[in-house]
Amino acid sequence: MSFKVIIGFGIGVYIAFIAISLFVAKQWGNEIARNTAPFLREKGSISLLVLGDSTAYGVGASAPDKSVPGRLADFLNGSVENYARSGALTREIRDQFLQSQRSRYDLVLIQVGANDVMFGKSLESAARSLQETIRLVHSKSERVLVLTAGDIGLAEIFPWPLSTIFSYRTRILREAFKRVCVEEKAVYVDIYAQPDIFGTAPHKYYAKDGLHLLDSGYEYWFDIVRGYVEKNWPELTTTARVH
Repeated sequence: MSFKVIIGFGIGVYIAFIAISLFVAKQWGNEIARNTAPFLREKGSISLLVLGDSTAYGVGASAPDKSVPGRLADFLNGSVENYARSGALTREIRDQFLQSQRSRYDLVLIQVGANDVMFGKSLESAARSLQETIRLVHSKSERVLVLTAGDIGLAEIFPWPLSTIFSYRTRILREAFKRVCVEEKAVYVDIYAQPDIFGTAPHKYYAKDGLHLLDSGYEYWFDIVRGYVEKNWPELTTTARVH
């Protein structure tokens, strides 16, 4: 057997391994999503609107209140409308917003971007979609918070070379989203810039699909989100304390 044949066989086996691993992870992810409900709350001293993908839906959390929207609602004593959908792309957030019921919201949280990175979508198109959505959202709230996952390539499920590809695409999306948020006067929560703690204990932070977060992972994200809220809109935390 020639060296080229051996190398080709090895590459084929590795590709098959990646494909099988991703397929199994997807099945686990679907199972987790089916057993997840988004955080919703009718009453509160502050009104929150949540739009986004599975991270806003809370996939992986043990209970809805352990997700970022749930923790944020508890922190601000907020009511919550949540139209997030697992698997959503940035271009779909506009349609989620159009389902919103109130005429005004104290804060709108948008968690999106990871699926655009993973599914090979145009990241510039994603940025344009985000920009259009933020402009629309501003008709109901002057406070818009945009959250995207950190370095997606570091997720436990992705082997090389997918890890390298997704890390590269994450950086492109991050810069594009940051630019849009500056232009549209929204606040971008830069998870990417924070220390990566997930790799130190992946089984503590990642669900069994190796992609979605467990309670501890969402708690880490929320701690970062809370800092941005306190810095940019301290009046929201004052209102929450008063009530």
